[in-house]
Amino acid sequence: MKTLYFSVCLCFAGFAANAQEVLTNQSVIAMYQAKVARPLIADKINVGRSKFDMTTNGLLELKSADVPESIMETMLSLTHPTDILTNDDVIRLYQAKLGRRLITQKIQAGPTRFDVSTDGMIQLKMANVPEGIIKIMMTSGGTALTSKPDTKTQARVAQVNYTNPSTERGKTAITDSERPQGTKKSNGPTADCATWNDKFTKKTVRASRVTLRGWKPGAVALNTLVGQGSANAFGIEDMEVSLIFRADGNDLTLVLYASKPGIHTMFVSSDKPLMLLMQDGSVLQFLPAESSESDYSWGSGYSMDSEMLMYYKLSPEQARLLSQKLVKEYRLNFYNRKFAEDKVNESRALQVRAAAQCLLN
Repeated sequence: MKTLYFSVCLCFAGFAANAQEVLTNQSVIAMYQAKVARPLIADKINVGRSKFDMTTNGLLELKSADVPESIMETMLSLTHPTDILTNDDVIRLYQAKLGRRLITQKIQAGPTRFDVSTDGMIQLKMANVPEGIIKIMMTSGGTALTSKPDTKTQARVAQVNYTNPSTERGKTAITDSERPQGTKKSNGPTADCATWNDKFTKKTVRASRVTLRGWKPGAVALNTLVGQGSANAFGIEDMEVSLIFRADGNDLTLVLYASKPGIHTMFVSSDKPLMLLMQDGSVLQFLPAESSESDYSWGSGYSMDSEMLMYYKLSPEQARLLSQKLVKEYRLNFYNRKFAEDKVNESRALQVRAAAQCLLN
């Protein structure tokens, strides 16, 4: 009986000690240098108490210790930085070779005071900061952002995207000049393949675009029923999602296009698949082929839209299955470990099947 009592005491003592542990940057560095597996480190970060230093100096400390950026992203997602980010901070992060995705997350995680005046823009350009990051800085606390961009500014902001926001709130439409000739809107069970000028890869390819979901303001209640870590966690209720079946010679790709009103960090995880649940119960998974490309564009009323492109590998066998079966649901895995999932209605499922058939013909 004494032995049992002693063991129980030890268990509770160990539990209390573990409960009191507060993870810091040094804790994460120590675990990584001890070769603890990344998934275990991420789980430890997610379930434990933490007090991470996610300032510029803190991120540079983690970078110098070779901590993977996926772990840093998890740490940052659980932190509310109070340091004010400036041009110099962004330059330091970029010159230390931190990834664009992590820098974007840092910009959007806390307060900023960017100088986007003429001198500030020149400073950033001289430091070779990418235009995509500068655009994000302009919408996140820049001191010289005009209230109404002119036509040339709009064109520059939208240069990565193949779409431009339409005048209807929350909707995105391909412009007449950028729509592949012969393609049809996703309002029927047919789809045409046509030439598409893919601005991200800078190639002219054959493609067919179908919409998985349009803007659904009433979907909030539905998403709430799905539960933790699902659609409502990312706010898919006002997000438009499309698939582009793309053929570059014999090379097939499935391109995910997403658009969401407002400023968001819309990067999908580079090591997690796009998942499609078919009506027959089978599941198709598509591994990323290219890093996601996120950008921001001015829409009507000078509001901002976040837009994203993500390229997935599509095998001929997967294309054949998609040309024969109907999609029921899909899941997107985002970089911050949350995912979004939604159902596909019958009409759009037929569109997906027709687009796959078109690509194979």
